[in-house]
Amino acid sequence: MLNFNNKRVFLTKAQLPYLVMLLAPIYLHGVDVSSLFKVTNNKPIILPIAAQAMIGNKAIKLEVAKTAITQQTGLTHRPDIPSDRGMLYQTTTQQPLTFSGKGMEFATDLIFINKNRVVGLYANVTPCTDKCTNYSLPQKYDAVMEVKAGIVEKLGIKNDTEIELTYAGRN
Repeated sequence: MLNFNNKRVFLTKAQLPYLVMLLAPIYLHGVDVSSLFKVTNNKPIILPIAAQAMIGNKAIKLEVAKTAITQQTGLTHRPDIPSDRGMLYQTTTQQPLTFSGKGMEFATDLIFINKNRVVGLYANVTPCTDKCTNYSLPQKYDAVMEVKAGIVEKLGIKNDTEIELTYAGRN
């Protein structure tokens, strides 16, 4: 038993709760503390519809991933989405986004947009578990739409296709 009155003890009684809080996650998660800093929840994050993309006369309702957690999670762990739904990721040139099929349960199309014009796309990004391919673009883009695979082909989306993005609550 620890004797907190002993001058040779490196820990005071007041510091003990902090030590427990520090070591408990390591104990609970095992020795690999890197897992403490990753999103490991296998539950999907479903956001409210906050934007819409118009491609010709077709509307796609979009959830908008604004935080690092929602951007990292995206559409992962969902069994499927309707063909008129998707996720919108906004970005800046200082922080380009990278995508993969890791954690996905269905294939998706990635549509990279800059100033309401398609500047690049990847069709049929398939789910993967290990050694997943990363998808991004070297050129400038300010948003990425992730939709169910087949939408790019169905709507004839290609580079320079106009996509009008509108946001809920904004005119």
